[in-house]
Amino acid sequence: MTDLLIKNAKGWINGELIDIDLRIEDGVISEIRREIRGNFESILDIKGKILLPGAIDAHVHMRDGNESHKEDWLTGTSAAAAGGVTTVIDQPNTDPPVTSRANLSDRIEIASRSSLVDFLINGGVERYDNIEELYEGGVRIFGEIFLYKLEPPLLRQILDKIWGLGGIATIHAESKHCVGKNPDRPPVCEIEGIKEVISDIVAEKLHFCHISTPEGVDLIRSKGSITLEVTPHHLLLSRNDIDRLGGFGLMNPPLRSDRDREGLWGRLDRIDIIASDHAPHTRDEKLGDSPPPGVPGVETMLPLMLYHVKMGRIGLNRLVELVSERPADIFGLYERGKRGISIGADADLIVIDMRDEQVIRGDELHSKCGWTPFEGMKGIFPQITLVRGEVVYDRSSGVNLSKKGFGIFLGERLSTDLV
Repeated sequence: MTDLLIKNAKGWINGELIDIDLRIEDGVISEIRREIRGNFESILDIKGKILLPGAIDAHVHMRDGNESHKEDWLTGTSAAAAGGVTTVIDQPNTDPPVTSRANLSDRIEIASRSSLVDFLINGGVERYDNIEELYEGGVRIFGEIFLYKLEPPLLRQILDKIWGLGGIATIHAESKHCVGKNPDRPPVCEIEGIKEVISDIVAEKLHFCHISTPEGVDLIRSKGSITLEVTPHHLLLSRNDIDRLGGFGLMNPPLRSDRDREGLWGRLDRIDIIASDHAPHTRDEKLGDSPPPGVPGVETMLPLMLYHVKMGRIGLNRLVELVSERPADIFGLYERGKRGISIGADADLIVIDMRDEQVIRGDELHSKCGWTPFEGMKGIFPQITLVRGEVVYDRSSGVNLSKKGFGIFLGERLSTDLV
């Protein structure tokens, strides 16, 4: 670790941009002042550019294992770092799946060898009897739980077990009964799925993944403390893009109407998190007769949304809440140092220039899959990304591969109180 001074920053402090210098010691922010003088091992002068907290992507599928042809922890977290994401939460429907203590340990080991950014790994719960062993292994977040794979009585058993341990349940809300009758997964399947889960829940630790309809947002918000996320693809793409995208536009839940898309934008004040649902597949798989659902997104999530900050569609304050502050609060990361630009926080930081627009090209991104559904759109990408005070990405030199394995597992001693 180094004693680093970041000079001449416009830092995001308590909801506003302030001219600051910032000192980092042993990966932690130790001093913030208008001007800091002294001797330092390293000085990074960012010349008036904006310094933001790194993003937390609460929903990624980093593949690896038997799916390493699609993505692995090095390529996936290279994409994260290049997109300004400094912590990822990995989903458990891997091959092999994270449904046992042994598989969890293997997954943590694989990620720890390669990850450039910090990470959590969720526990898979398609059965009831593995939850406690995963909890003992450091898991505090379970799911995404696929409703269309479970009968309601088993679902309730699973939820009660998770909550009895103090864990958080995350839900993929598409009703099994509805999807069975409607393979195209219309909006009603999401609505029915939400209703199945929240009908008799008062204030449990429950989070809904990738909500795609405004009605879904409204239903969840009616239950108070329950939280939800939306994705950039449901905000920026619609059914009108499917002819152009073909299999590259297939994901679950599917792209919705422009009305639904605009309805999500109109409810950004009622949404807790923007997450990418990064789910890469190869070009050949997507061009096949039965393309698998899922799109890459960890590298483009923040740049796309920053561009829409510039366009006036969303405020910078709200975006920081959606991609940094609320994910840390909801998933217990605040106490692990993921608390923005403040004294004692991990120095997870990104340097951006809002004038620096780029056209998104799939073959220039870092994911192994080599494509994006956002081809040709504009984004504002970070120029530098730091994880705990170490530069893991610098646009001038690329991904810092010497930091392979620098990312740490954040799954122990988590706070799981929703706020």
